[in-house]
Amino acid sequence: MLLSHLFDGGVLIVRLHEGLDVGTRGAAVWEFEALLGSYRPRTVVMELPPAAGAAVVSTVLRAERLCRAAGASLALVARHLSEAQGALRSHGLEVHATASQAIQSVESPRSDGDRADSAAA
Repeated sequence: MLLSHLFDGGVLIVRLHEGLDVGTRGAAVWEFEALLGSYRPRTVVMELPPAAGAAVVSTVLRAERLCRAAGASLALVARHLSEAQGALRSHGLEVHATASQAIQSVESPRSDGDRADSAAA
């Protein structure tokens, strides 16, 4: 198993497991795409493994494109510093220390937009 997940309150939390490499990233993306289609979350939190290398970065970037296409927000969590964090930040993806911080970062702008839409109506 390349990833595990939990779905609660419209939030899909996906944990990428250690050992993800170039040979398995396609299968991980396929698993992620199936979860995204099954649950149709508004927010996805992806937890990165401690040793997050190039295959993890590639997987996250693919997941980000899939989330964008599905209308879901993607937030990233890494409990350990890794080289991947710098690579992901260079692609405009912020990496958070906790899932609650990650969820707050993507849902706060959405809530502000919802209030602006309500005020305009």
